[in-house]
Amino acid sequence: MAKKKKPQRARAGSPKLFVAEYLIDHNATQAAIRCGYSKGSAPVTGARLSTKYKATIEAKIAQSNARLEVTADRIRQELAELAYLPIEGIEPHMLRAKCKALELLAKHSGMLVERHEVNTGEGISIYIPENDRSTTGVDRADEEGLDG
Repeated sequence: MAKKKKPQRARAGSPKLFVAEYLIDHNATQAAIRCGYSKGSAPVTGARLSTKYKATIEAKIAQSNARLEVTADRIRQELAELAYLPIEGIEPHMLRAKCKALELLAKHSGMLVERHEVNTGEGISIYIPENDRSTTGVDRADEEGLDG
């Protein structure tokens, strides 16, 4: 009687295992820890592996989105249905969900942009959207006037 082969499990440290673990929570550090790397080295290792296997990770996410029929339009439609629920008789927890859905739709459409004021010291104030900070080189110390 022939023995049945067990399905092969990805070995610790393999790209397949790291990608599978990363897709659980999209946290490279935790994925590295679950793959057997030490907690001390996991942040660096996780960042390195997530960069190295970025194409594979993105392909797996795209496959998952296709399988689940996740599209930007469908998400916007679901948010809109929640956002436009009639307010009469709505439960308190649904009211919070309605407000959050409205906020997300407004942000997506560009109506709400988080901005931070930076005083240049020359009487000029610059407003930088939250998502543009990394490209402008402005950091927290600059904003708080602690740059020197």
